[in-house]
Amino acid sequence: MKKRSNIILLIILVILSICTTIVFVLDTKVKKDGQTNIIKWSDKETVNRPDLLAGMSPVIFEQGKEEPTILSGENVEEGIWYEYLVQEGTTENGGTSNWANAMTEDGSLWVWIPRYAYKVEWDEKQGLIGKIDVVFLEGTSNCNKEGQDVTKLGYIVHPAFQNGKKTNYQNGEWDKEITGIWISKFEAGYAGQKYTASEDVPITNTNLVYERNFKNLLGDVKEKETHITYPVFMGKTYSYNNIDVGEMYDLSQALKEKGNPYGFDEKVDSHLLKNSEWGAVAYLAHSQYGRNGTKITINNMDISKAIYAAGAVTGYGGNTVVASANSIDKINSNLQDSYHEKSYAWYTEEGKLASTTGNLYGIYDMNGACSEYIAGYLETINEEKATQYAKTMTQNRNSTKYYTVYKAVHNGEEDIINKNYEVHQNIIGDAIIETSKMGHGYTSWFGETSLYLKEEDAFFLRSGAYDRVNYSGIFDFTNHSGHSFGSYGFHCALIKE
Repeated sequence: MKKRSNIILLIILVILSICTTIVFVLDTKVKKDGQTNIIKWSDKETVNRPDLLAGMSPVIFEQGKEEPTILSGENVEEGIWYEYLVQEGTTENGGTSNWANAMTEDGSLWVWIPRYAYKVEWDEKQGLIGKIDVVFLEGTSNCNKEGQDVTKLGYIVHPAFQNGKKTNYQNGEWDKEITGIWISKFEAGYAGQKYTASEDVPITNTNLVYERNFKNLLGDVKEKETHITYPVFMGKTYSYNNIDVGEMYDLSQALKEKGNPYGFDEKVDSHLLKNSEWGAVAYLAHSQYGRNGTKITINNMDISKAIYAAGAVTGYGGNTVVASANSIDKINSNLQDSYHEKSYAWYTEEGKLASTTGNLYGIYDMNGACSEYIAGYLETINEEKATQYAKTMTQNRNSTKYYTVYKAVHNGEEDIINKNYEVHQNIIGDAIIETSKMGHGYTSWFGETSLYLKEEDAFFLRSGAYDRVNYSGIFDFTNHSGHSFGSYGFHCALIKE
């Protein structure tokens, strides 16, 4: 009898041990597709906790105040540092969703885009404006807070957060499943410029050199001698312009070089924004956690007449959503909060409407400022332009985690732009096919420009510049050869290795 009791007791202990192990595993990690996915949030959490990188400090903002407040200790948590809230109303007068922001050692600002899934809904009655529904995902899983696999509910996990090794990165994926991406809060700008927010930021050279002779905002550039300088990502700076798409691509990856001014280490992966990452920002911006269907106000500041070789200024917003260019003739003091009551700085009541959240916590310069080059190109790119404007990116004509190569029809076909657009029909997440009707015209949401790629103009530009009025915005896409210009700029992305 005693022996039987011992056997029963042993069986009970084994069962309890197995159950405890199962509970522990389910409460912390689950193995799926070779990935270890953290799927347990605390009761207070609603998005993946921002993964601070080397050199980063969490910050918050105060209306009307340009300098952010750095947080530490118990303040670095959801509800104080950030709150990704469902917006109420159209956000035409502002928003309440506070995306997480962080500042690097040089003063540059970055915004966290947490892993999410989405649905795109077209409303034919609304014409060229659809809806995007977003649900945030736990860890690197496809599950929402309730533990449901949202792909079974009709949602698409945004490709910018997915492992693209099996799909050859056709949708702009990364090389592993990730919990989120840091995006520069502003377009790249020049460091050390008088009267701007970057005046006290030292100009620091990268190891890169220019391959041509010309003049830029910093002065004379000598071929193979003048070094390309590190950008800053701050409001009220002169947009970093007059570099071609290949130089933007190389410079964006150089942000992590040893001796960089940001404080980044070897575990930080920096790169030029891809279409997928532009789309990840655009979809979240248009969703209930961003502007909730309201168009972002254009950055219409034009200083090309006031400052030699300059064009746009980062972090300004026009006095209307589709304001015309505000040309400034002279700048002889610190950049102001307002110019001619037509352009307002990012931290002001009017200027905040140029952000993806309608408040100080969003990303700026996604409508207007400079037109922005994206890391990717058409596979039938003109060979001469590929070599001249993007040598590094075009050496391997297959998509990688850093750039996307787009399929094309054979050259010489009639209506080549629309045909190349149609070949792109299966590409998702990049705010092109899912948010436009055609590859030529003004068929993107809000009536923004749609102009797809062709051999001679094989690179994408997004946003539209300060003088594009109602045709620019986060759903705008146009084509270009890849060469440099005074109103062409870029955003950068950061991912933890």
